[in-house]
Amino acid sequence: MVFFGTSYQYLVGHAGKIVAWEYNARNSRKTAFQVWRKTSKRNVYRLVGQNIFTTGSDKSQQRYDVPEGSQIQVKKGDYIGICIGENGGIRHVTCNGHVDPELQASFKSSMKVSSLQDLKVDGDMKFSEKGDCLSFPFRAIIEI
Repeated sequence: MVFFGTSYQYLVGHAGKIVAWEYNARNSRKTAFQVWRKTSKRNVYRLVGQNIFTTGSDKSQQRYDVPEGSQIQVKKGDYIGICIGENGGIRHVTCNGHVDPELQASFKSSMKVSSLQDLKVDGDMKFSEKGDCLSFPFRAIIEI
């Protein structure tokens, strides 16, 4: 599944390039950290870029430094998101009323992705605002 939110946690605040991702590891799994951009269609977003790598397994705060040739150019107003499979590689919590609703992943893809490589950069995807309320503690490190 692909998740991202429109809250400040997932909103790109300025243009630049993503030089690293920080996240809380859950287990060692291949995960795609992504950048999405709004299109003119309702709930349809374009995949700007993604960094696919295997997350660490020691269940702690992790950092992945993006190689220079793989750094994603972002614009103010883009959103960061992730694509995970079952038992995804980063920690998340269900909201259950215990998480600030501003920090939830409020959009979820309407399709399951069989392979992380199935998602094509510059491809559009329709998202749904319905579904599980999840919070993913991760962030992009953006250099101007």
